[in-house]
Amino acid sequence: MKNHLAGTKIDAFVCTMVDEATKELFKKLLRDFEENKSKAMDDECFEVESDGNGNGTVKSVFNKGKQKTLNQALKDREPVTRALCRVIYGEALPFNLVKSPLWKEALRLVGEYGKGLKLPSYHEARVTYLKKEMENKGLSQIFFVNSPSGTVFVKSIDTSSFAKDANKLFEMLNSIVEEIGEENVVQVVTDSASAYVLVGSKLEQERPRLYWSPCSAHLIDLILQDIGGGKTFKDTLDKAQKVTVYIYRHCVLLSMFRRFTGGQELTRAGVTRFATSFLTLKRFKELKHPI
Repeated sequence: MKNHLAGTKIDAFVCTMVDEATKELFKKLLRDFEENKSKAMDDECFEVESDGNGNGTVKSVFNKGKQKTLNQALKDREPVTRALCRVIYGEALPFNLVKSPLWKEALRLVGEYGKGLKLPSYHEARVTYLKKEMENKGLSQIFFVNSPSGTVFVKSIDTSSFAKDANKLFEMLNSIVEEIGEENVVQVVTDSASAYVLVGSKLEQERPRLYWSPCSAHLIDLILQDIGGGKTFKDTLDKAQKVTVYIYRHCVLLSMFRRFTGGQELTRAGVTRFATSFLTLKRFKELKHPI
């Protein structure tokens, strides 16, 4: 909002309704805020080395203001480390995760970013950045086994060299069935890409006891994608997205929205990207009057 009124063009449109005096006032407020933030960062800069058992020493301190004692530094660290450990416990992650270079690099980047980091959304984690990782590391197929006892990860195979080769994909899938045991397999589910349609047909011929079917979620997502691509729906979805982004980017509006809707949210996460879009449209209809 300050950038909007100051006319800085940073993350906001320039307000045409304010006079020059008001613009200068908000520009000064923004400058003061940045100066105070930089000063605060300069005043408190220290490193703490810990042996992991609650004991530690201050390695170096660059402090122009009041220095923190070792106990204070460790006390400030504890809520953060406990929160990280709680993620490990709550999601049943392996303890070796804390030794992973990826874990350390991620936390280092978070620390360097500082306050205000927007966490990855469900869609970004599931689609956006997964695609980027796959592009960097090649295409992989991940295999799971589902049974009344639950779902178990089997293995991941790099298929970047034969992603569209139906014969090689069949050999790969057939070997997985062989590994698990044909007597234990009832159904094989893949996406509905043309290569896998051929693979499924060949697998059913090779092993009459099991049958293949395309992933229902993938099919529904493709249907919704086609529907959403039509002019009428596309325009509506684009407008809904703009309104949603505008509300969630402005704290005052978001607070008003939640007050008038009884704390409800405008977005609803679905299993797939396009399902989320249509669920959000449904929520617009439900909250039409409060909005």
